[in-house]
Amino acid sequence: MTYKAKDRVSVLVWDKGTTLTAGLVLTADETGVKILVHMSQGFETRDYKHDGSLADFVGKPRRELAEDWDARGYYAALEEAAPAYLPPTPRAGDWVRLSGPWTWGGLKAGAMGVIDGGSPGEGHVRIVFGASVFRSRVGDGLCCSGGPATIATPVSELKPTSEHLDMNVWDWKPESRVLPSNVDWYPITVAVWEWSPNNE
Repeated sequence: MTYKAKDRVSVLVWDKGTTLTAGLVLTADETGVKILVHMSQGFETRDYKHDGSLADFVGKPRRELAEDWDARGYYAALEEAAPAYLPPTPRAGDWVRLSGPWTWGGLKAGAMGVIDGGSPGEGHVRIVFGASVFRSRVGDGLCCSGGPATIATPVSELKPTSEHLDMNVWDWKPESRVLPSNVDWYPITVAVWEWSPNNE
């Protein structure tokens, strides 16, 4: 059986005895799934592989059981708690630091780029170095100009850090004409990711 993130499942666990309980798929890939499991004392994450453990312990709940868990609020509680158990995700406007030289871009380790708004494709981001960052105070609009820039960097190549750094971004002043003199700069604090370019 194939699962995807946010699927509601049943999981066979040991919780003061062998029991079937509600679970929510956090992540799924070619190797297996990570599931947030509703336990008597809170939540736990469990990893199940496609090599056998997944089929042995995880399944789709029968309708009556799913309805009962739903009525008890198990799935709602799992869905509310899930974001805290998910791995961090790169966002438009985050910093990206080179952990090694980028030969094509002519940049050394330590150079800082910014994740551009918009997506070059599923699971990829565009990183702009030497960026001027426009970020709308209204809505989620963000775009970068500058360079050099990547075309489509796999998100899987970006490694999270515990750092958050300030960034100066700009927007047009309210009710002003679109002129260079009407730019309003302001600081934001964003996460820092590291990228080690494949220079082959």
